[in-house]
Amino acid sequence: MMIEVNSFLFYTVLSSYISWFKHKETKYIGYVNSTINSTLIVLLEKYSMTLACKLYMGYLIYDLVSIINNLSEYKNSVGKQFIFHHVLCIYFIYNNYELVYPEYTSKMIQMERTLPIMNLTWFCYYHKIENIGVHFLKLLTVILYTYYRIYICGMLNYENYINGISYKIQFITWCIYMMNIKWYMGIVNMVKKHSIN
Repeated sequence: MMIEVNSFLFYTVLSSYISWFKHKETKYIGYVNSTINSTLIVLLEKYSMTLACKLYMGYLIYDLVSIINNLSEYKNSVGKQFIFHHVLCIYFIYNNYELVYPEYTSKMIQMERTLPIMNLTWFCYYHKIENIGVHFLKLLTVILYTYYRIYICGMLNYENYINGISYKIQFITWCIYMMNIKWYMGIVNMVKKHSIN
């Protein structure tokens, strides 16, 4: 539990620093923390999946508290979707399913590979950077999201069903897959809108 607490405290302190000294809003801080977290767990996953999951748990708890405290800043039901996503992931890690289902967990963590590029695209938008490189990042975001969050997660659902994996795990995977599809449609619509302009 010490790793989770330290991870939580790291993101809390970093967020306070960015807010107080850099005067950035909650959304900006969220993207910074998300980028750090996703990069860390993707790099650590092959080294120690348990460590990656413990660090992820600390981040999820931090982000869950942040989302709940700033729910009015999220459009439509996005904040509630993030809360549901985080609760599912926390439940998975809390029950040590990464030890029971290491291959499944590895594939779920692979989906985090999409976040650093996706967040970089957002930072370019935030800082009003618009050039051919940004268009490439948008295209790369769609490609990576399609592969990891639609194809890999879809295949994972199929494998779980065929292999008779626990219904709890199947439920978690289906819920995450449905959220990925909803978020994917938003990404595609955003890219289409910005490509037309």
